[in-house]
Amino acid sequence: MVKIIEYQNKNVIMTAAEIAQFEVQPTPEKDPVALQIEGDCPRCKHTMSLTHYLIAFRGVAPTSPESFQQMLEAASLVPTSLLPTEFSVQCSCTEKHPGQKGKGQVGCGAFWRMRCE
Repeated sequence: MVKIIEYQNKNVIMTAAEIAQFEVQPTPEKDPVALQIEGDCPRCKHTMSLTHYLIAFRGVAPTSPESFQQMLEAASLVPTSLLPTEFSVQCSCTEKHPGQKGKGQVGCGAFWRMRCE
């Protein structure tokens, strides 16, 4: 059983082994516009799953990486390769952590940097 820790907005330094345990799936596989990231948060150890978009436009909220790719193609905005990339990830586990404030807060508050190639 995993102990429930208090929510704390905290930068976590991850080891190579912790980073390697995350499963990262590019979507679509060829010329991805998003990465599906799954694994256990290095701070609270709960399972998390999130979609990280490699490109963003103000005012656009795609429902899926596939619909986003279709929108880019329709607007003739298909980008060149967006990989390699480095970005911030925040714990998105679904466990309730004491100290969460507001409906928008999820996870334990941990955040870290990831690089995907």
